[in-house]
This record gives sequence, structure tokens and C-alpha cells, in this order.
Amino acid sequence: IKVGTEGTYAPFTYHDPSGALVGFDVEIAKAIADKLGVKVQFLEGKWDGLIAGLDANRYDAVINEVGITDARKAKYDFSDPYIASKAVLIVRGDNADIKTFADLKGKKSAQSLTSNFGKLAEKNGAELVGTDGFDQSIQLL
Repeated sequence: IKVGTEGTYAPFTYHDPSGALVGFDVEIAKAIADKLGVKVQFLEGKWDGLIAGLDANRYDAVINEVGITDARKAKYDFSDPYIASKAVLIVRGDNADIKTFADLKGKKSAQSLTSNFGKLAEKNGAELVGTDGFDQSIQLL
């Protein structure tokens, strides 16, 4: 089974000090493969291309803390949710202007262009600065 994942989104998929791909979603994918009696092949990519990779048959599944939306449910099958996550704001320590999502109006927000969090920032009036993923978003602070 070919599994698309970022490999840069701890604790879900990331590389340990030895370079091995590890994380919660990696363990989930391995358990699924074991249950199916197949080998898992992880194919890493940027978040913005993972879902499109399903359409292009690059992956059999994407396992990468994917948020379930109505638009995605209309096109793809999902497992039962196995984690609940919520959006939080991360700002520099010297930034006292942004305390709520509404405070993003007119500001720049770094996030993957196709992520639910990017859509949330835009909904609150932020200008979205596209990144390759969470690590790059944090580095831009």
C-alpha cells in the first residue's frame, strides 16, 4: 500500500535523529498494512500535493492528520476519526497585537495554501503566505 505523508509534521509524521520516518500516523499506517497483510511504502510530499496525489494515483491513501471536510467527504472515503485537533494561534513572543483569530484581519499568516488552517486564517481576513508545511510556517515567525 502506497501512503502519502509529509514527514515533517511531528508528532504525526517526522524523522527521528537516525532519519527514520516515525510518528503516530506512521504507526497507524503500519498497523493497517499489517492487518491487510501487505507492505507499506511511504511516499513523502508537501501537504498541498498530498490530496491531489490520490487523484493522480500516486498514493492509495494519505495518512497525515487529514481534516475531514464536507468537500473532501464528497470525493474521498475516510476512516473514523482517531484524533481531535483544534487550531491555535502561534505568534512571536513580542507580538501583543494578535490574541484571537479575528485579530488576523489585515495581517499575514503563514500556512499551507490548501490546509483547513489556511482557510481559517483567510476567513478571518488574513493574507495567506503559502508554506511547505508547519516547520516552515514556524520558521517564518
